[in-house]
Amino acid sequence: MAKAPRRILEIRQTNPTPPSDWSRTGAATIALGKDQPTPLVGGEFPSVDARQEWKQVLAPEEDYEVDLVGACGWVLGPGFSGGDLPFDHPFGVDWEFMLAVDDDPSYTSLLARGNQVPEEDPNIVNRARDLQIPVPAGIDGAPSLLGVEIDGGLVPRAFSDGVHVAEGDRMAVFGRWIVDCGHAVKVAVPNPGDATYRSEIHPPLLMASAKVAQGTIATGSPVGPQVTRVLFTSRPYLVGQHFTTNPDNAYDDGDPADDGPFVDHMVNEFEKVNSTILGIPTGSTMVEAHPKIKSTPFHGAFPARLIVRTPTPPPTHGKILGTGVLPAPPLAVSYQFTVRSGCAVEVIQTESDTVEVFITFGHGTSSPPLPPRHDRTWTKDDLAAIDSEATAAFLGVELISGLIQAVSPLHGSIVGAAVVEEILGRGIKTSEYDTGPLRNVNILDASHVVATATNGVVTDDNQQYPISGWLELSWMSPQTHAT
Repeated sequence: MAKAPRRILEIRQTNPTPPSDWSRTGAATIALGKDQPTPLVGGEFPSVDARQEWKQVLAPEEDYEVDLVGACGWVLGPGFSGGDLPFDHPFGVDWEFMLAVDDDPSYTSLLARGNQVPEEDPNIVNRARDLQIPVPAGIDGAPSLLGVEIDGGLVPRAFSDGVHVAEGDRMAVFGRWIVDCGHAVKVAVPNPGDATYRSEIHPPLLMASAKVAQGTIATGSPVGPQVTRVLFTSRPYLVGQHFTTNPDNAYDDGDPADDGPFVDHMVNEFEKVNSTILGIPTGSTMVEAHPKIKSTPFHGAFPARLIVRTPTPPPTHGKILGTGVLPAPPLAVSYQFTVRSGCAVEVIQTESDTVEVFITFGHGTSSPPLPPRHDRTWTKDDLAAIDSEATAAFLGVELISGLIQAVSPLHGSIVGAAVVEEILGRGIKTSEYDTGPLRNVNILDASHVVATATNGVVTDDNQQYPISGWLELSWMSPQTHAT
């Protein structure tokens, strides 16, 4: 592991202004919908307060970004989650990392009080210190990190293999700014033990990771000049926070089978399973939880601007010729991007050592078909093995019966703890999608490489990622330049 130079990747992004109470109770108010949790079956997800697992900061009831936020910094702790609630993760557990954002007010404004890290995970701060990565101060002056999470099945293997993207790399992230409602974080300052919530970019629409590497993708050789290597990937699907009673029509924002957010849907499911006529079930005998998938991976048009520089500043080599020094050799730039219709990438040299990458996610971007879906039944034992606070909470029979009583008082007295226990024993059916082919998409392909700072992309509507690819930047060797 090594710390990548800050100069090799930066962005130009002005983020929206946080809510007026963001520096105090803002994140908790978004998570719970109120200042204080409801005393009975309230608090963190799943509860009568937090009926879905995450809420967008600027539009808590919306799934699509209303404003794209962006941040740039260093990667810490990349890897797959130890466990997520499976019912709203149909594409697998999250691939996640913490981002030590650059000390820029536009990026640090994304941090909530719950993004403090000393008490949550002091080791990650120690690793940052060992790598000499600056961790910015958050709202309360404590070291704070921004969480980044995306469904693991939607990340190319080359991006999540622990080699091409590693701790200490630079990372630019653009996406949806949310509050994690399923994990109340205990802060260290100013009042140790206070519980609040952290903010994240979850899931990102675009990720770009940069490091200093040897050799080039274009030649396939592991030897050669030092290059700035940037990998790009984007979000092909967006999981909604509502559930459907018709999983065959999950890919439809106008689906009439929309059954509301998780808590409301599960209350309806327990009532449905318990409904009988003369002891004969009138519907399914098993609780089902099939999340809706948004009809497009994003809604609207969003620009992203990235600045990529060589590993070192312009060289001063050359020989004196009376009046000065020979100019530095030109840039060597190579890249390959693959995009779906409606998206665009442009690469322009703006300085002697710099190119800028302009990416547009446009209106009308075509939607790829969903991967093959299959049902999976989760038993109580399966769920108990998952390292997830939300999953552990959901196994609480008293919690479920309390939620039914709170959300649907008429049925609450009928579907009590004993009934909930018996229904849970049958297992819960949910949807899973086969993302193997998606994960195997080769974002390092160099069969259509472009070797000049001009626009050049491959449009391929058969690929599921809106945008993917790579870019490398270095100084051209004197010999190559002369040739």
